[in-house]
Formats: sequence, structure tokens, C-alpha cells
Amino acid sequence: MKTYYIQGHTSEGNVHLLNQFWEHHDIWFLKGASMVLRHQVLFKLEQHLNDKQMSAEKFVHPNDGKLIDGLLLTGKKLLILADNGPLYPASRYPGLATGTLDLNDCLNFAEVQQNASKIAERIAEADGERHCAYACFRKGREIHEKKEAVYLSALDFNKADETADEIILKWVVPGAEKEAEPLISRRFFGAATAFGPKNGIEEITREISHRIIIKGRSGSGKSTLMRKIGEAAEERRLSVKYFPCALSPNSLDMLLIPALDLAVVDGTAPHIVHPSRRGDQVVDMFERCMNPAVETTNKSRLAALSKEYKEVMQRGTKHLQRVNELEYLLHECYASGIDAEKQRQLEQQLAELAS
Repeated sequence: MKTYYIQGHTSEGNVHLLNQFWEHHDIWFLKGASMVLRHQVLFKLEQHLNDKQMSAEKFVHPNDGKLIDGLLLTGKKLLILADNGPLYPASRYPGLATGTLDLNDCLNFAEVQQNASKIAERIAEADGERHCAYACFRKGREIHEKKEAVYLSALDFNKADETADEIILKWVVPGAEKEAEPLISRRFFGAATAFGPKNGIEEITREISHRIIIKGRSGSGKSTLMRKIGEAAEERRLSVKYFPCALSPNSLDMLLIPALDLAVVDGTAPHIVHPSRRGDQVVDMFERCMNPAVETTNKSRLAALSKEYKEVMQRGTKHLQRVNELEYLLHECYASGIDAEKQRQLEQQLAELAS
């Protein structure tokens, strides 16, 4: 079961990729109680799916990259989604789900009410810390864009276009036959979490025979290159899975073209990928398309921007650490009020729904 993220803590705030599912999937929300309790229920379902060897994808939450955000049964086109913050899809998208299961039905509210003030305080604090994290990430993107501007001045756009054309001619043009119903999908392969940036590139690409690893610098055209490759594949009616950048979701960090058994991945920080297996190929946009003098000419400015970027992103991570701590403190407020038998019955409902 591959693991992805379907929402992220980004420089634009909370960004999700749910819109691709509304029309052609049955969607069930799992709401109520705490994020940790919702995870426990979905973890039981994950075990059930694995036992039955059912085709599925797992979405994890960007707070820690561990708690389950949702499970997608690809064969059944069924998405079971936890009503986790800051997205809260059940209240944000009323009427779009096929159904809802509510963990509040498993709670002893007399127990929970004893912690009402703590719950309200912790939710409010988590919201504040999250907004502080987003402010840091927004500042980080601004700094990153200043670095991009420096490097962009040294980019030979003709050489960048030639590089894209070369890859397309080698890999896409002589590729697989047109698909009757090509699927265009989007996932995050990683996220800014309480433990810093996390990614699942190696796991996601484990079964892919060919990986083009794009190296370079900020502003060296890596995202544009990937976008052109993806567009060329789409024009030939091939399925493409896009992976937006977890900091700046309008940029691309990876794409997969299953019919070509091909992944194209940005192999630079914070998700460094080195060629490590047969079928890996490196394309260095800095070496191929940029004037290297840009780094010597702007050495002190680039160093200062890199230092400033690192510091502000670390501050953002600290805010997410507190958000994550608060989620587990919230769980403590609910845990004593859960009826284990009712929770087991709800887990059984989900298993039957997935069967």
C-alpha cells in the first residue's frame, strides 16, 4: 500500500488535493472525537485491507506524517476520509459525501464534558500555532523566490527548452500506446511536518524501472521541465500522476508516467535523491543550462539568503511541533470517554463498507 499526502502545510496555508475525487468516487467521512482516535479506526481498516490484499492507497496527515488522513480503495473508487483539521472536510464540503460515520456516537459525553474548557483552549492554541507556521513558510517562499531570481538571471532558456525536448523525444514520443481512459491524478509525496520535511519518494518509485533525477538550483527550470514532460504525455493520452511541491504547490516536484515505467523527480533539497539503482539517470539543469559564474558573482548574497531561509523554516517547524503536541493532548481529553465496544462496531461497519 503506497503512502501519500492529500493535504499539506504550505506557504499558501493549508492546501488539499481533494477536488479530483468528488465526481467519480464514493466518499465517506469519518468524523468526531480526536484525530488520534480517527487514526486508530482507520488503522484497523488498513490492516483489514492488507489482510484481504485489496488495492488501496494510504494518505497520512502532514502534522507528523504518521496519523492516517484517509484510505483510497482504488478498485472500488471509494475514499474514506478522516475529518481532520485544518481541512475539516465534513463541515467544509457538506453534501458532497456519500455518507458519514461519527465517532462521537462512541463517546460518553458526560466524561468528555469534564474536559470542555481544555478542548476549546487546545483547539484555539493549535489554530494560532498553525497560522504562525504558515506565516513562516510564506516568508520562506519569499526568500526562496529571491534566490530563484538570482539564478534565473543565469538561465539559458533555449538550453532548458532543448533539455525538455530531448527527454520528450527519448522517452515520451516513442512510448506506450494511447490509453482509452488516461487518468490524471495529483498527490503530495511529502510534507512540512512537526519533524521537518518528510518525503516518500523512494517508496513511491520503488517499482518504477526508470527514474530521471533532475538536479539544479532554485530557478533552474526543474518544475517547468517536468510540466512540459507531463503535458507531452497527456497529449499522447497517457496517464500521469503529478506531485506538487509541498512548500509551493503551484510548482512540481515529481511526476510518474506508469505506461512508460518512468518517474521524473526533483532530486534537490529538501528531498535529495541520488542515483542509486539501475535505470537512474541524472539531468543537471545547472550544468546544462546555467552560467556557473552566477554563484561566484553572488556568493555572499546567496549564502545570506540560504541562512535566512533555513532559520525561518526551522521556526515554522517549531510551530508545527506544538500543533502536533496539542493534537495528542486533545486526544487525552477524549480517550477516557470512548466506549470500546461501540468503537469496535464502527470499525466493523467500515470493514463491511470496504468489502
